[in-house]
Amino acid sequence: MRRFLFLILSSLPLVAFSADNFTILEEKQSPLSRVGIIFALPEVTPVSFDGNCPIPWFSHSKKTLEGQRIYYSGDSFGKYFVVSALWPNKVSSAVVACNMILKHRVDLILIIGSCYSRSQDSRFGSVLVSQGYINYDADVRPFFERFEIPDIKKSVFATSEVHREAILRGGEEFISTHKQEIEELLKTHGYLKSITKTEHTLMEGLVATGESFAMSRNYFLSLQKLYPEIHGFDSVSGAVSQVCYEYSIPCLGVNILLPHPLESRSNEDWKHLQSEASKIYMDTLLKSVLKELCSSH
Repeated sequence: MRRFLFLILSSLPLVAFSADNFTILEEKQSPLSRVGIIFALPEVTPVSFDGNCPIPWFSHSKKTLEGQRIYYSGDSFGKYFVVSALWPNKVSSAVVACNMILKHRVDLILIIGSCYSRSQDSRFGSVLVSQGYINYDADVRPFFERFEIPDIKKSVFATSEVHREAILRGGEEFISTHKQEIEELLKTHGYLKSITKTEHTLMEGLVATGESFAMSRNYFLSLQKLYPEIHGFDSVSGAVSQVCYEYSIPCLGVNILLPHPLESRSNEDWKHLQSEASKIYMDTLLKSVLKELCSSH
């Protein structure tokens, strides 16, 4: 009987799984060890290789020029991080996300960026933790379903629910600690009256990516009727989430609700607010979020 079983087993093909396949499976099931961080915030993109790392407490990191973009990498919170900052646009964000996944082999990508909203319920300074992204450039019905990407039959790209709870805890800590600081910043730049108390808070919802939302308030509100979960729009996150979906890498998004340039008193006012807000969010918000994420996963 033993000889019979041996003959059967020895006759089976020896191509079921290679060592690489087992390595991939092992990595997917293991805790986070390598995290990619994409900053999609105006005013923080390094203008030259001689520039400083945008994260003050990550200044010890290694700086490399990969392609035409600068990356910072190193260990912190017991994990390996690779960081890149870019001016918000879809192509740049997709290039950076691919490089982080294919070269740096990250287990997760975290997007931190400014986010705009046309909703009356939104408040400047709020932190929006994304449940997912809708990428929408054009309405080509009846040829394709609205919002759907035809070749993959998908419209909403969800963020990682497993890791989102940690991000929410970090966001809550940040809001409770720095609420007054953000209120003063909004008052200084004229986005909040001096006698008004801020109502910004922590939110969850979908983010829409597409230039059309920036130009028309009615267009955004009509989209929100179809998806009430949408709380903001940006120019980057949808592209990153699609790259992550393509390679089965979880992604997370932390978005800061700020005024759109078209709704600001002047270009200079908007630049100053973006610059000051970016310093707060990149330093303390990121630290709060990563502390919770790394301790939990």
